[in-house]
Amino acid sequence: KFAGLSIADLCAMSVGQCIGFFETCPDPALETLGQLRDEMLLRLRTLRDVGLDYPALDRRTASLSGGEARRLQLARQLGARLCGVTYVLDEPTLGLHPRDVAGLWTVIERLRDQGNTVVLVEHDAEVIRAADHIIDLGPGPGERGGRIVAEGTPQQIMACAESATGRYLRQAGGRARTEAGKNAGHSLTRPAAAAAVSIRKAVCHNLGGIDLEIAAGRLTAITGVSGSGKSSLIFGVIAASAERGRPVGCSSIEGLDGFAEVVPIRQGRLSAGAGSMPATVCGVLDPIRTLFAATAAAREAGLNRRHFSPNQRGGRCEQCGGSGHVRVSMDFMADVTTACPDCRGRRFGPAVLGCRLRGLDISEILELSIAEAIEFFAAERQIATRLRLLDETGLGYLELGQATATLSGGERQRLHLAAELAGRTPGRKLFLCDEPSAGLHFADIDQLCGLLDRLIAAGHTVVVAEHDREIIRRADHVVELGPGGGENGGRIVGGR
Repeated sequence: KFAGLSIADLCAMSVGQCIGFFETCPDPALETLGQLRDEMLLRLRTLRDVGLDYPALDRRTASLSGGEARRLQLARQLGARLCGVTYVLDEPTLGLHPRDVAGLWTVIERLRDQGNTVVLVEHDAEVIRAADHIIDLGPGPGERGGRIVAEGTPQQIMACAESATGRYLRQAGGRARTEAGKNAGHSLTRPAAAAAVSIRKAVCHNLGGIDLEIAAGRLTAITGVSGSGKSSLIFGVIAASAERGRPVGCSSIEGLDGFAEVVPIRQGRLSAGAGSMPATVCGVLDPIRTLFAATAAAREAGLNRRHFSPNQRGGRCEQCGGSGHVRVSMDFMADVTTACPDCRGRRFGPAVLGCRLRGLDISEILELSIAEAIEFFAAERQIATRLRLLDETGLGYLELGQATATLSGGERQRLHLAAELAGRTPGRKLFLCDEPSAGLHFADIDQLCGLLDRLIAAGHTVVVAEHDREIIRRADHVVELGPGGGENGGRIVGGR
């Protein structure tokens, strides 16, 4: 025992509790620890600075979110006190409450001041404003991007008329509303609020027995600092109760039977199978296959709709299974992915590729971006309408046949929501979203808000775990959990 505690007792402490223990422990043995105690406190305080004061020391890292895992790695590197290293960070603020961003930035500055170079991919306005140098890519996504629109200090970016980022940073708080964003807000007529989802005594993980009412037909934002219990409430209680058909993580939950379906949409957990792509998610591949099967070439070759799917045997290339590429195992090195030697990346066999629809074969159709496909299928109303919803959500740059496994978590969430808005399955639904703003530029947030508003106008109910100020501002109801993370969270500290 050390100060009356075993190693299991110490490791079961949260980071914050362990800091308090070593700061105040009066045990005489601490005098013999010397620099070891200072080293432990330095590393623990670094975890606290990146917003990770709530996880227990013995928590499995596999249970951490992507944002938490990145911040843990960042804290580890800072604790190593290296210099001359270039760190490349992919949105380290992902999943962070605005309160915690300041602490994270302090850690990043310490990395820089130790003699390192830090390169960030970031959308947080405060982080962008604090950077030494900014490179603004664009001007649009996909094929319309990939060029340097502006480069320099934050002041130079804000002075650039061509920079979309600069336009937003010029406004107070870093957010300038676009015309699309202004028109996509609550100007849409809200349906009358239906009966609420009523939750009693929610105790999942760190939730402290809270009671909550969620109005149907409305947008509800659940916010709070990292570890305050947002995901536990939305997915550990609501989604789990809907899946099992009984109260889970709470004493009772009522109102779920009023929805045709409860749709949980979590980061990185959406359909991303080998055959999943925007064309299948939004339901346009089937009508496209029907059009190809009706061509004269297809009838002459005896081909039907089944042959024009990369997910079914018969017409696809069997060497690559319709994916267009093959994976080669390199034993002691990472696997190598190359274009299929049989179809040369075109996914289908010669007979299928010999059929053309207005000059394009099925492989070329799947290579069209959503924006290009809208023009190509302008005469096919069903296809164009569904694709237009994706384009209005800011996904017009995606290819119809692009594997959803290559999309970011935020892109997959928007793809899924837009597909539901297109009426993929009937009935009023309850959507549970995990930070749909993840990875979005300021301009894209306005388009996302417009999509959420349209879901509400269609009679659906949306609950989001969010930190983005704009989405929170435009929500019908806001519930803030906290006041801290871990044991200090799990209570309702504010709402409207």
